[in-house]
Amino acid sequence: MRLEETAGGRIQIVHVPKSIDNDLDLPHTVDTFGYQTARHVGVEILKNLMVDARTTSRWYFVIAMGRKAGHLALGIGKAGGATITLIPEEFRRQPVELKRPADTLVGSILKRRAEGRKDGVAVIAEGVGLVLDPRSLEHFEEIERDAHGHLRLDELNLGELLKREVHSRVRMVSIESTRYAIARRYMIRLRRDDFRDPQHLAKLAAEAGATVAEFRRQFEYLTDDEPPPLDLTAPAEPESRAAVTGP
Repeated sequence: MRLEETAGGRIQIVHVPKSIDNDLDLPHTVDTFGYQTARHVGVEILKNLMVDARTTSRWYFVIAMGRKAGHLALGIGKAGGATITLIPEEFRRQPVELKRPADTLVGSILKRRAEGRKDGVAVIAEGVGLVLDPRSLEHFEEIERDAHGHLRLDELNLGELLKREVHSRVRMVSIESTRYAIARRYMIRLRRDDFRDPQHLAKLAAEAGATVAEFRRQFEYLTDDEPPPLDLTAPAEPESRAAVTGP
């Protein structure tokens, strides 16, 4: 523009904008300068991560540039063979609850595991963070806020946010289950029975160098939450299918 102004028409100037986001209003078959180079570099990084993921049986979340459009993320994911790619354009109803992209990733993880693979790589456009509903992020205290207390979506650490949300959806051990009760029977730990047998209790107290009363005061509370005795005559409970695991 400066050259055009200075030349005053004596030199014809053609301005070709450059953007790796590939989001300029051009025909769909015309890529912006820089996009293909960035896509190529991203694919090479993705391929290396895919090898690491398979070797370690882990998942990687890769955040690709693209604040408004998901061209680069989609290009990298498609060419590199990512397990899943998330772009903001696919979330038509905006703003989006954090649960939706998190559940989408969890669904991919579960389907991958059902196919016998515990590894995977997800490519996520950074623009996904900008379409999230701030109300679904209120419980994340570490997210920066402006002077009015509003969440600054521009400053989101999207990868860390999604990793935490996906990992938080875990299947907990049911301590009322037969499986846990059997495992606990093999453990050496203080139980109610230990405090009901005077001779055994005196032996434990002696090992601790304490009186029986002192031993009770210090350790008997541990049995308050002890599960009920194992009942092998009760029908086996079905395994829970409601909870899911993260990468």
